[in-house]
Amino acid sequence: MKIACVVPALNEEEAIAAVVAGCREHNLVVYVVDDGSSDATGDRAHAAGAEVIRHETNLGKGRSLADGIERAAADGFDAAVFLDADGQHDPAVLPAFVAAAEAGADLVLGCRDFDEKMPFARRKTNQFQQWLLSSLAGQKLGDTQSGYRLIRTELWPKIKPGSGRFAAESEMLVNAARAGARIVNVGIPTIYIEGRKSRINPILDTWRFLLLILRLVFEKKPPVSTEGRS
Repeated sequence: MKIACVVPALNEEEAIAAVVAGCREHNLVVYVVDDGSSDATGDRAHAAGAEVIRHETNLGKGRSLADGIERAAADGFDAAVFLDADGQHDPAVLPAFVAAAEAGADLVLGCRDFDEKMPFARRKTNQFQQWLLSSLAGQKLGDTQSGYRLIRTELWPKIKPGSGRFAAESEMLVNAARAGARIVNVGIPTIYIEGRKSRINPILDTWRFLLLILRLVFEKKPPVSTEGRS
């Protein structure tokens, strides 16, 4: 399989070069989607060996993921691995994603341990969202709030989320399950960067998530056959 990495990035000039270098160590092409950064994120990503897709203004993570994987598909890649640009997703785990895809998975989800490394409030919130999204998906999902995941490019048009920003990641998992995709979990380390402030807006992004849940409750997508995939 031809697999690329897609890294959405906003003002991550301090971390982006190391993330790109970690992916390149596994001989993977890296697309960094510079989502309207006001710093040197794009330049440092390019210098580290990434192909940079630039947004003139901030369009949100959902749009960045879409632009990245669609570029990878246009360039002939069979799958794309999404990683965050801040260093929370360890590129050393990439071979596990690749192996799962080569064994037949359509979507590979990186799953953290909900242990003491994760703040208590975040842990309980993630567990609740995991239960809720699993109920909507009709199957038990892993770490639904993990952005570290591999998706086959041929699956993407069938699961492309209508939601923008951070809600997009939740929606694509439910869409994938409803489409009959083969979802496989792989373990990833739980990494928190001291002093880093979350970009999730507790009011706006919670509201977007609630709107997504309401839409998913009333929306049913027909199953999509995945037969014949290698």
